[in-house]
Formats: sequence, structure tokens, C-alpha cells
Amino acid sequence: MTGYYRQKFNRGDVVHITADLPREMQHFRGDCDAIIMGSYRDLCRGHSDNRKREGMLYGVMYLDNGVECSWYEEQQLAFLRHSGAEEIERWREIKWNELDEYRKREGFCRPE
Repeated sequence: MTGYYRQKFNRGDVVHITADLPREMQHFRGDCDAIIMGSYRDLCRGHSDNRKREGMLYGVMYLDNGVECSWYEEQQLAFLRHSGAEEIERWREIKWNELDEYRKREGFCRPE
């Protein structure tokens, strides 16, 4: 299709997020590694009048804590390696297990 931007990153790519984020993104994390969850187009299946820009926005999962965050612009990310969807599922399982242990430890779960 003409007029569509070809996205640079794909689901499962590990990237480094720049430390130099713009002022309006100061509440976002920078200078850390993350895994690409997908582009705006991939995750939201949306199209607006600015279709070229949609391919340049990405949702990520931070590798140190498993938290997901959207939207980073393509130029704020640097490719490190491709890990694949299996890596995403592995991280989610690790983080969900940690959360379950925390809930049990802090008494948020009913005793079994």
C-alpha cells in the first residue's frame, strides 16, 4: 500500500529507550531496556487521518519490572536484539508469579 509507513520495530524486539525524552514525556521512563509489545497499528487496529505517524508509536514492556507502557516514538528507541513473542510470555509469567507471591505474603489473597 502506498502512503503507509513501514514500522521499524516488531513484537518481541528488545530496545533501549533514550534518556533524552521530551518535556511532555517526563513521566515516562527513559534510559532503560524494554521489549516491543507492538505498534499503535498492531495493538489498536486503528487508523486515523495520520496513518504514517501511527506506525511510529510503540507500546513496550519494561524488562526490569514487567510494566507495560504506551506510547514511545520510534526515534526514542534503539534496537538491541530480537527475542520473539516467547520472551514476552516468559516475562509475563515471571511477573505474575511475583505478584501472586506478594499478594499471598501481604494477605491480599484468601487462604487456600
